[in-house]
Amino acid sequence: MECFTILSKEITGRIDPYYYSLEFRKLLNRKKTKLVSFDSLIEIITKGETPLWRGDTYLSEGTPFLKVQNISEEGIKGEITYVSDEVHKRMKRSQLKGGELLYTMAGTIGIATNLPETFGDANINQAIAKIILKNEINKEYIKYILNADFCKLQAKQSLTTSAQPNINFEQIKAIKIPLPSLETQKRIVSIMQSAYEQKKQKEQEAEKLLNSINNFILDKLGIKLPDLKDKKFYVVNSEEANKRVDPYYYQPKYLEVERALGKSKYKLIPLKDTFLDKLIKGILPKEEEKNGSVNVLQIRNIKICGLIDTNEHLTAKNIFSDEHKLNTGDVLIVITGATIGKVGLWLFERDNFFLGGDIVKFKTNNKFNPLYVQFFLLSAFGQLQIKRFITGATNKHLSPEDVKQIKIPFAPLDIQNKISKEIKKRMDEAERLKAKTNSVVEKAKEEVEAIILGK
Repeated sequence: MECFTILSKEITGRIDPYYYSLEFRKLLNRKKTKLVSFDSLIEIITKGETPLWRGDTYLSEGTPFLKVQNISEEGIKGEITYVSDEVHKRMKRSQLKGGELLYTMAGTIGIATNLPETFGDANINQAIAKIILKNEINKEYIKYILNADFCKLQAKQSLTTSAQPNINFEQIKAIKIPLPSLETQKRIVSIMQSAYEQKKQKEQEAEKLLNSINNFILDKLGIKLPDLKDKKFYVVNSEEANKRVDPYYYQPKYLEVERALGKSKYKLIPLKDTFLDKLIKGILPKEEEKNGSVNVLQIRNIKICGLIDTNEHLTAKNIFSDEHKLNTGDVLIVITGATIGKVGLWLFERDNFFLGGDIVKFKTNNKFNPLYVQFFLLSAFGQLQIKRFITGATNKHLSPEDVKQIKIPFAPLDIQNKISKEIKKRMDEAERLKAKTNSVVEKAKEEVEAIILGK
């Protein structure tokens, strides 16, 4: 508990103790450079809306529709959803052309990025502010300074204590921006750009290491991926069409995948034979069920590479049963949305995490190493089988029953353990590289704050 005294003459606007916390009150006293209100640098500020409120749907192609999870200090990231051109034209106030400053207002608050000039037409939801700066302002400098702790703490100070904390336009415009000389601004931009370039390079090294796992597994299993192409014309006999009626399922390339899998050193079995118990499907909390005492793992917490990041997760009321609780060794598969086929492995020792919507989980029996199962599913052969089973045009889905039918080589446990040991080694090295990249950026931010605020 923090104890402090605030004089009546120091109270401005807000009367809640949080606003006057020592963390915030010490902030502006560190200034070394002159400060200006962000409002004086802004030409236009507005935000988007949520098309779903009007009954519209997200699409797999069309006009990019950016959400908070797409906004990072380094630029636009993650899987992007789309809206129709008609919806984009209707949402006039938040239309993007490229070059705008985007700032997150809810969820993960206070992240700024500049939309590349070459990005083209796009739109945003109601949790993102679209900001057009005055012509003479150095946009790159403003982006970096908004992402510095000095400005992030100001955004944090402005938060309300409601169930869904957010920051509004007036609070954004009130942020105090250090405005040093143009020469110093350019120096700061150079420091941060260099740090992010180093970060990008190290992340690419880590990604290369993780990608090498695919070839390693397939080599150990004696499987070679053939050259695969979609065909526009092919014939399917009626006696063959006994599983599905959609043509894509019978693409000739999937027969090649089956033949290649059949050449494995080891017998193929359905994924369900690796289960210790049944396959469990997660729960998607309704809007009124969110913001509670229970931690919920979402699709976005599972990375494409198979790692799990719980730093930004949903909380909900306790609507879950014991079977939805995440336990060490649970294999997780995303079955709905743009990132169907992401596969994670829960290795955390945490008691209060439950399985969110659009994800299934299972625990492997004693004949299977869960890391081996996870990375076979992430391999080219695992992902191709998953892709084949996907149904739906706009809202893609993978049936839990189809998940059970995915084929996996039944390698002896000692072989699985050797494969898993090498996978773990490469994953640990990739994590070490990623941790190093974050420290590079943090050191650069400290240098920038020293320049602006003093030691």
